[in-house]
Amino acid sequence: MKSFIPLLIAAGIFSLVACAQQPEPEAAPDSGTASATKTFSANVQPILTKNCVSCHSGDKPAEGLNLESYDGLAKGIHNGREAAFVAGKSSESMIVKVLTGDGAKQMPPDKNDAVSAEDVATIAAWVDAGAKND
Repeated sequence: MKSFIPLLIAAGIFSLVACAQQPEPEAAPDSGTASATKTFSANVQPILTKNCVSCHSGDKPAEGLNLESYDGLAKGIHNGREAAFVAGKSSESMIVKVLTGDGAKQMPPDKNDAVSAEDVATIAAWVDAGAKND
């Protein structure tokens, strides 16, 4: 049994040295999409056009919220009585709350037509970055 102890110690040391020499796995290249600044015209407006303007447009938009333009979104709902977003605070913004179902209403009302999680994240990122008009 005593003759196996040096052999076990040598095997243990060899294992530690071999593991220490393994190269670190390379990180996936950063595509830059997560940290890229979202703009209203390039990122947010197309989402609103695709998912919202069929009801929220024209002279009498649903809830008085016209989503055809930045100005309409900035005006808010009920013809300006309630803000649609709080710049820098997506968690407090009505537009994000209704899209995630955290608000009094879920939009769009048919859950089968829900805005994708990626699109909601884009809108939230834009709001968190200050909800600026470009």
